[in-house]
Amino acid sequence: MIKKLVIVALSAVFIFAGCGDKGSGTSSSTTGKKKIVVIPKAYDVDFWKVVHGGTAKAAVENPKYEVVWQPPSVNGDSGSQKQTMESMIGSKYDAIAVCPIDESELLKTISNAKKAGSKVLVWDSGVKKEDDRAFCKTIH
Repeated sequence: MIKKLVIVALSAVFIFAGCGDKGSGTSSSTTGKKKIVVIPKAYDVDFWKVVHGGTAKAAVENPKYEVVWQPPSVNGDSGSQKQTMESMIGSKYDAIAVCPIDESELLKTISNAKKAGSKVLVWDSGVKKEDDRAFCKTIH
């Protein structure tokens, strides 16, 4: 099971590699790397610790990407997760991978991220309305 979780975490980086604008080579980062933020549901639960390890490994194996692990400040709290995601939108990430705690709490935030130019990957759990998803791929 742990191997499967690590594979899911690694998939997020590889999916975003396929979602980017291949022609321009532009990046929002001053280092020239594409910036990806991963927003899990919690930070001190074993499952998310494994996903964090997989995310860190993916970042090392893919030096063209700057990957940031940014859990909500309060474990399992959808309002905290929403605040975390909203602050990441302002930081101009190329992509955001998020595991929504609540199926409707992040709908507007996901839409705002898309309008700001970020690709959004919704994984592990979904959002309420299919047509409101702003993602390249969804992994469940």
